[in-house]
Amino acid sequence: GAAYLSCCEGQFPAGRLAQLARHFGQRHNLSENELLDKVQIEECHNSDEALESILHRIPTLCANTGTRILILDSLAGMLRVEYNGMSSEEMRLRTHKLFLLAEKLKWISDTYHLCVVVVNQVSHSDPELTGQRSVTPALGLAWGNCVNTRIMLQKTNLITREISGVRAGGTDGSRQPAPDSAGGQEAGASFIESRGRPLKSLTLKFSPRAPRASCLYEIREDGVFGV
Repeated sequence: GAAYLSCCEGQFPAGRLAQLARHFGQRHNLSENELLDKVQIEECHNSDEALESILHRIPTLCANTGTRILILDSLAGMLRVEYNGMSSEEMRLRTHKLFLLAEKLKWISDTYHLCVVVVNQVSHSDPELTGQRSVTPALGLAWGNCVNTRIMLQKTNLITREISGVRAGGTDGSRQPAPDSAGGQEAGASFIESRGRPLKSLTLKFSPRAPRASCLYEIREDGVFGV
């Protein structure tokens, strides 16, 4: 199947996509062009362009190309800029647009049997006001009530390092989270390693089909890999 990516924040990083296609093709004996031909990319400069695409162009494309995943990156980036005031009229217009987008995206998913991924942003609360630092999804409850599954991606203080020789669990040269001083791998620990790469966390916050869970992963030149 094909993939469709709607880029709503600046210029799409085509060089990075080509790099990933090249590495993926080498692993699976496929040509880079063969893979890239299955990826459709569109740049939307405002929410009206994104809405027009979702209402008209994307359904036609899905029907003709066998699209299996649709990615919007990032809906929040546009709407936070366009509706940055707090007037009741701005909130009403933003909420109406969000509901319209969500309704059409769910229709596309159900009709063409594809996965829809919408990249959101987060807001940080003021610790002086709430007593603690917390992170919440942007776009408020209006968008939160439209989401079926929420996945949170976050940075951590962990890094990877190359391990060789005997370690707990066996002998290999695999990557693993850098241990803390007690030999554990607790989240939030910090370890200085010149050859290490930072780890990120993926957490399934809620889903109608799966329990809450999380894992660590790293981003490398040749792709994204769990650790």
